[in-house]
Formats: sequence, structure tokens, C-alpha cells
Amino acid sequence: MERLGRLFALLEEKGIKLNLTKCDLVKQEVKFLGHRVSKDGSTPDQKNLEAIREQVPPKNVKQVRRFIGMCGFYRKFVPNFSKIAMPLTNLMKGDVKFSWTDECQVAFEALQTKLMSTPILASYQPELPLVLVTDASDECVGAVLHQVQPDKSVRPLGYYSKKIRRKIAKATLDQFEVLDGVLHYVRETKDGSLNYTVVVPRHLVRKALEVAHDQSGHFGQFKSLKQAEGLFYWPTIKSDVIQYLKECLNCQKFKHNRGMSQPYRELPIVSQPLERIAIDLTDMTNGQEGQRYILTIIDHFSRYVKFYPLKTKHAQGIVAKLSQYISDFGRPLSILCDNALEFTGRELRTWAGLHGIELLYTTPYHPQSNGLIKRMHRTLKTVLSQMCKGYPLTRQEHAAAASLPGKARNMPLTPLIEDSEESLSTLSDDSHWQKEQENDLFDTFPAPLSLAPSHFPKNFSHPSLPHNPPRFVTAPLLTVQSEDSDVQQLKRMIKDASVTSQRRYRAVANRKRRDEKVSVGSLVWVKSETPLPGTSTKLNAKWKGPYRVSEVIWDGQLYVVEDPYSGKLVQRAAEKVKPYVSRSEIIPELEENYSDGCVEEEEKEDQDLPPRRRRPPRRLIEEC
Repeated sequence: MERLGRLFALLEEKGIKLNLTKCDLVKQEVKFLGHRVSKDGSTPDQKNLEAIREQVPPKNVKQVRRFIGMCGFYRKFVPNFSKIAMPLTNLMKGDVKFSWTDECQVAFEALQTKLMSTPILASYQPELPLVLVTDASDECVGAVLHQVQPDKSVRPLGYYSKKIRRKIAKATLDQFEVLDGVLHYVRETKDGSLNYTVVVPRHLVRKALEVAHDQSGHFGQFKSLKQAEGLFYWPTIKSDVIQYLKECLNCQKFKHNRGMSQPYRELPIVSQPLERIAIDLTDMTNGQEGQRYILTIIDHFSRYVKFYPLKTKHAQGIVAKLSQYISDFGRPLSILCDNALEFTGRELRTWAGLHGIELLYTTPYHPQSNGLIKRMHRTLKTVLSQMCKGYPLTRQEHAAAASLPGKARNMPLTPLIEDSEESLSTLSDDSHWQKEQENDLFDTFPAPLSLAPSHFPKNFSHPSLPHNPPRFVTAPLLTVQSEDSDVQQLKRMIKDASVTSQRRYRAVANRKRRDEKVSVGSLVWVKSETPLPGTSTKLNAKWKGPYRVSEVIWDGQLYVVEDPYSGKLVQRAAEKVKPYVSRSEIIPELEENYSDGCVEEEEKEDQDLPPRRRRPPRRLIEEC
């Protein structure tokens, strides 16, 4: 009754309710899940044992499987169950023809006899000590778990046995031998010869891995594992090699492993022309007039693009061309550019502030943030390379590159739509078009990934263009006659086409992308973009670090990381960051030739600029 009282107190403490109609109280023995449980322990239910005793020898594999299943439910009561039942379990192999032999009959009767005389298994008592006895052979392994009773007697809690699979059984035939005082593991190779490998104790596994991986060239998993198995032996050699390679600092620093993957996310949608334009410079071969660079300006709404040739990439020339762009088309609300010196300097910032233009910057070393203009440069270079065939372009060839009939299908998009009749009249004026080709502007090309309609108004004509519409038409458009309603409807159609195209591209781009992230405070590697001074670029480390994440921006698309040695902060996209894998969070000691290549470029930019006050932090496009 004392034990029953403790049980009810425990049930009340845990809030468990019992159904009295399903309870048997104050009983010396109860039946539970095919067992008879009493104060002495548990035994199989005699009703189930009688069903096993009345079984007849099986006639097919299905009956063998059913008999083994019935007996296997009580296998913990039978010592060496797997060894006794082995002739029967062999019949259940897929490649064995069913044949009931004398050996099978002996095993069948032995299982019935053993189950009829099963011992009483003691109930487990946590406060009493346990005794585990094990044994193994080439075919089976077995064990029995005992518990020392209060009267010092030893009673079994259960028996365990398992048949060894063919591959494991073959491995157990290998032997251990002592040669010259060293324990060796003898393994038979494919050609029948014997291979002796040194058995490594657990406390020397790390040293063995250094020999197999570090001193052998830091090869990958397959070669490192083959090297380790050819020299050493310990039971968990495969898993230890895999984990060691993940934690190897040199492999993490010098190998071209990718950074973290993130789902594709497009830039914020614009709803009208000049809401956001993108600018960038591309370096071309010097022409006959010394115009080496091309300033590209593209509107993110209409995809209208302009190319301005420049002799240098100084900020003064860029500001002059931007002022000319504003005089032709109007003032943009924002400008997207990269972190080049000519775009981050004081001159462009001052000019943008005077005109009320917001400057947006891409993530450092992440050209995908301004992918539209990068793709436009690729198309531009393809067109010009076919025109000049490697030679510098002349002024006439610059203009002719956009006026050949063969290129016309892939040329101008509808210019920026203005709510005025003057802008439309200039579009249909042939003399104005000819004047555009004679000045220092390149003609207009469409972006390859065009989201804007490219259908021209009916009154537009030019002898170098065919009469059929270009191939980038995305929807039938209205002919604009300077009516506000028509202009607004055309803008809505352009925006809808842009949203649809981006949704379709996002679905394709995210098929194999994963959402990989690290949290604030984690240690990470950062992609090395600049080599150490005086060293070979190809032989430098591919990753720098470890850095500690101080801020996560845009749901894991951008990370602000801190150099633990210098305390400086750098911003990188997720593709330029990967987790730091180590057994501990302890930061390794600073190397003698350490140089933070991630901030080196920014320091150079500051040195090239004239002295100035500390400027405010740049606003990244991902933060908009």
C-alpha cells in the first residue's frame, strides 16, 4: 500500500487522471502489453506462448517471417536469440531459395523450447548497480544486462543479440598484431595482400589527422580519408576525417568555397521615370581622340540608356555629363552607383546635394546590386567589338555602331515619357535625331533584360530603322498624344510589365538557392578582394578572418562585420561571407603578415582624397 500511495501522489503532482473502470488495483500480478508483471519481475504472457508452441513448421518465406516476428517480440527473454534463429533468418534473404532443412527444424524447435522456459526478468531499479556482459563471434554479437539485487544476488534485466551483416562479419576477420612493440591493424586489400596500419589511441587521433591531411597537401575528403586509412586505424576514422576537414583553418582560408546562399531579391520597384537612375563607368581601349571610358546612365523605370565617352574618370567629367543628362531629360530623384572613388568623392556628393538628388551605393564588391547596368556594359562591348574588331574606334564608327540596319531590332527603347508635348515632338524630329548622333553622345541602346515597352509612336520614323517594331515589345501600347490619362496608363503598363518580369525571374533564380544565415556575434570568413602587398594574387588566401558579425541587414542579405584585431567595420553581401567552423569560439592568434585586405581599398580611397571632415555613412541600396 505504501508503494501505491506514492504512485497516487506522483499522479496528482503531474496532473494525471485515471479511469477507474480500466484500472486493476491491489493485484499481485497484472497483464500489460503481452507481459505478466509482478513484484518479482516480468514474464511473457502464457496465452501468447501457447500460440507460439502450437505453430507448425513454415511452408514458405511468409510463414517464416511471421514465426520470427512472434518469437522476436520476446527475444529479450532468450539468450543468443539471433544465433539460434540464424538458419531461419537466412531463409528470408532475397537471393536464397526456400528450402526447409534439418538445421531449420532444429532452430524452429529450439526457439519454441527456449520460450516455454523463459526466466523471470527483474524490474529495473535506478539505485542499484548494473553489470553488463558482452560476447561476440564472427556471426553474432550478444549481451546480457544484470542488476545486483539488495540481497547481493545478480538477476538479468534483458538479453540482447544481433546477427552481424556480411560486410561487418568480413571485417571482424581482420586481426590485430603487435610488431616491434606497436599494435597494428591487419587489413586484407583487394589484390589479396595484407596492409598493416598503426592503431591510434584516442588522444593521438588529432596528430594522426595532421599527418594524413596537413602534411599531405590539404587535399579533399576522398584523398585525405584514403591517406589516413592507408597509415592508421581507429574505429571512427571516417567521421573524424570529415569533421577535421570542416574545421581545418587553412582549407577554409585558401580554398574557393562559396559564401552563403541567399534567395534572389530585386531592388525596390520604381513607379515613374527618373525615380531612380543607375550610373557606372566601363574602361574601353583608347580611341583616336583619347576617349577611354564610357559613362553609362540608365533609367530603372523605362530602361532608357545613354552612353557618354570620357577621356578620364575624374569626378569633374562625370558631374559635367550628369548635368547634361539633367538638362536633356530632367532631374532624377536618386542615383545608384558603386563605391568607386569617383562616385564617393566630395565633388559628386556636393553636386547631388545642390540638386536635391539622393546617392545610393551598392554593397562593396557586390556588382549584382547594380546588375542592370553591368549587363548593359556586356552588350555594349559585344556590339563595339564587332564594329572595331579589336582596333580603337573612330568618332564616325561610334555613331555608326548604333545606326546599322542589322542592329536596329535591338536598339532604342521608348525615351523617358514626359507629360509635355515638347518631349514627344523631339522624339519624332529627324533633325534632332541626326544632331544626337553628331554630338559627343553615343546613340541609345536598350538594356538586354528589357522590362520597358519598345514600341515607337506612329509618327516616329528614321531611314536606318525598319518599319516593323523592335523585338522587345512586352505588350500592345497606346499611342501617346500628350493626354495625361494616356501617359499615366502607359506608365502603369510599364510598371506592371516590370513587376511581372521580376516575379518570373525571381522564381527561376531561387530554384537552387538556399536561405543561409548567421546571427549577430557569430564568427565568419570574409572574401579577400585585395592581395597582400608584394605577394602573388593567385597564391593568396581566398578568405580573411575570422570576423565577428555586428549587424544583419535586409534579412541576411547584407552583413556588417568587425575585424577582431583592428576593430574596423566592413560591409559585405552574404555571398562574400561564410561561417567560421571551429571546435571553439576562440579567435586564433594574429599572423605576422596579417593585413586586412577588406578595408585596405577604403583606406586607399581616403588617402587619395583631399583632407575633409568625416563624411556620413553611405546609404546602401539594400537599405531602401
